[in-house]
Amino acid sequence: DREIIQVTPRTSFITLTQDRPDYLAEAIASVEAQTDSDWEHLVYDNGSSDSRVIDVLRAAKVRNPDRFFFVSPGVRGPVIPALYWNILIGLSRGRYVTILDDDNRKHVGFLEQMVETLEADATIDATTCGWGYIDEIGEKREDRQDCHWNLATNISNLYLSNTIDSNAFVVRREVFDRAGQFNAEMPACEDWHFAIRLTRACRVKHLADVFVDHREHPGTRSYRISRA
Repeated sequence: DREIIQVTPRTSFITLTQDRPDYLAEAIASVEAQTDSDWEHLVYDNGSSDSRVIDVLRAAKVRNPDRFFFVSPGVRGPVIPALYWNILIGLSRGRYVTILDDDNRKHVGFLEQMVETLEADATIDATTCGWGYIDEIGEKREDRQDCHWNLATNISNLYLSNTIDSNAFVVRREVFDRAGQFNAEMPACEDWHFAIRLTRACRVKHLADVFVDHREHPGTRSYRISRA
């Protein structure tokens, strides 16, 4: 019998989506544009009522049949991102994992720079980067400065404020065995909670570059909280 060799991707992108077809298409396109093409992208559709979401997912599957995968049970579950992130982490095959919210984008050099740092030093467990702000239509917000809070991140700072955006890190897959996955019992701040545990259990390298576009629009939790 011939030996079957299964090739696994270097990095897994994981995305939770719900009723944001246009933003989702941009997020997927930002993955497809990566200069490091050794990736897979896993998307969980949390019961979208907009049929265009499935159209976007199916089109991405056609373009990337061997490295784009989606789960769409057709039933809307609880709005707990950690629950679905954990499901996708369990399905992922990559040596590294990174979150991409369905309304955000990764810059084309995100993987190349973030993963290269991890590949060059086996003692580094995760990398983070800076992020910039875009508006509802994807234009850079000139009134908002790029965010580099992660450069000053330590345990003391993390206890006071969430200084690492969940979209701005890449984590070695085995780190989840040490730090644990996301706490699905938390309805909010699950990424903050994970960042604290990650920093306590692992070595994190902070890069000064901006490699993530963070979209601000009325549908985000942070947008609603900031205006409450």
